[in-house]
Amino acid sequence: MHFSQGDGEISFCGAIEMSGFLELDVDESGQQHYLDASVAYKRAVLNAIDYLSKFGYTKEQVYLLLSCCPCEGRISGIVDAPNAVATLAIPTAIFDQVLVST
Repeated sequence: MHFSQGDGEISFCGAIEMSGFLELDVDESGQQHYLDASVAYKRAVLNAIDYLSKFGYTKEQVYLLLSCCPCEGRISGIVDAPNAVATLAIPTAIFDQVLVST
């Protein structure tokens, strides 16, 4: 995964690499969707809901939070066929606790 790079994979290299979590462009039933950015973004949001619910929030609370907080959703890449990549960045400053998964 890339820690930092230009907006999109413009030069194909030159990004700063890092470890992280990746889910390919597959829906809940496991069906592959060829470069479907809608499915990729939906999966990014559902993964954020699952992740934040580990900190004591209900999934409904997280859903409402993501609907009104200044998060940034992006289509991060469509160069790796057949998968589109979407990311969701949530500012940690909106929380009154440190988010460290156990």
